[in-house]
Amino acid sequence: MFKKYTALVWVLITLCAHAKVVVWDLGFTLVDTNKFGIVGEIGWGTSISAFFNGAGSQKYLRNTMNAILLQGSGCQQMNDPASWVRDENGTVLPLIMADHWLTNKLTSDQILALTDQYIDAWNAQKKFRNKAEKNMLKGVMRTVFSPTIVAKHTSVIGSALNLVKKCSLRGSAQYILSNWERESFEALYANKKNMKLFKYIPRSKITVSGDCGLVKPHASIFTYFIEKYNLNPAECIFIDDQEENVLAARACGLCALHLQNGDYKKLEKELKELHAL
Repeated sequence: MFKKYTALVWVLITLCAHAKVVVWDLGFTLVDTNKFGIVGEIGWGTSISAFFNGAGSQKYLRNTMNAILLQGSGCQQMNDPASWVRDENGTVLPLIMADHWLTNKLTSDQILALTDQYIDAWNAQKKFRNKAEKNMLKGVMRTVFSPTIVAKHTSVIGSALNLVKKCSLRGSAQYILSNWERESFEALYANKKNMKLFKYIPRSKITVSGDCGLVKPHASIFTYFIEKYNLNPAECIFIDDQEENVLAARACGLCALHLQNGDYKKLEKELKELHAL
């Protein structure tokens, strides 16, 4: 009995000695959005029509949406490239998204009302090639900026959840730091299908840009996060799918890992080398 007790104490001491603080990004790191579900929300008829009329490619739609937002809002991106906020494809977001939306300076309803005006203005200037393109862009805007639609079609990535579980068993403290507007995140957090993730990382250990009015890769959000949870940056392992966020975290003193192309096997190996799992 004494030997068993001693062995248990030794295991606990070993775990505590190697315990780390793991800070996860959210989108495309822990969760992903079902593109087919989004297309279904826009309407398959609208999407197919847009495709056959030359407006169906993801890149084209993304670039056109950004152009409409830039013209409509008059908000360009910040002058310093190191401060640019990008999407998962590396595309620089218009300031109305990177600042006004992600930081909750404007609500989703306010953004949606503005996008309708911007699309009408774009249409009045005869910049849409056809009606199918206009309908598709309006559908894209309404899905991107709708908290309920985004939450409905966003789910936990199985490989990521497996690593979260292993980190938990190892005794590593886990947090989330993400560029995510508050309304959409709260809908995501409340969705029962995602409880398998959030039971390991509760809301009290999650900071999204909509909570604090700050966004990655700005150094200010990392400083805010460290101070909020009273953490030692040197003990933190930050994980993100976007390189600019990884570099920004390293500049703030955090150990940061770049999740490239969804390679969770490589990420697991790196976490093991850092004794996080």
